[in-house]
Amino acid sequence: MVQRPATALAAAVLGRYGIERVRMSVVAEGGSFETDGQGTLLVTESSVVNQRRNPGKSRDEIEAELKKALGVTKVIWFAGVRDQDMTDAHVDCLVRFAAPGVVLLDQPFSGAPADVWSRSAAQAREVLKSATDAHGRGERMPYLASDRASLSVRPSVRTPRRLLRSSHERSRRRNAG
Repeated sequence: MVQRPATALAAAVLGRYGIERVRMSVVAEGGSFETDGQGTLLVTESSVVNQRRNPGKSRDEIEAELKKALGVTKVIWFAGVRDQDMTDAHVDCLVRFAAPGVVLLDQPFSGAPADVWSRSAAQAREVLKSATDAHGRGERMPYLASDRASLSVRPSVRTPRRLLRSSHERSRRRNAG
């Protein structure tokens, strides 16, 4: 059996550090998942419950396999956006954990025209309003405007200034280049 270079590299790293390889039948890329490291996983349905990646698999089947393989106990699903980019809207472009129980949601800047991405952000915001993590904590959400020029944080949330500043600086450098 011929191994792809990425598979061979992964096998070498796992072997070097004595980590057991976990095989699963769910096909996904790294940006498909976001975890808080404490049992909660964020996923976009458009990216994972997808006939190109996981034909014939239901959301429930995929969730069960993710829980088993990744050791998470809670999965929070977002609709995502289908067929608009090559990833079908990985969750890492929509929402990220800043800390357990604290998520950053990328949303359009005020006055931006409505499109599939703004509707995806609005749907994610609604999901997060009622979501709890694996420990029953409600998710607190500092909001990031997509142009990163204006960052607004809900007053009830304390977010380290360095976190917002570093996110803003990375985005500014990325947009400048």
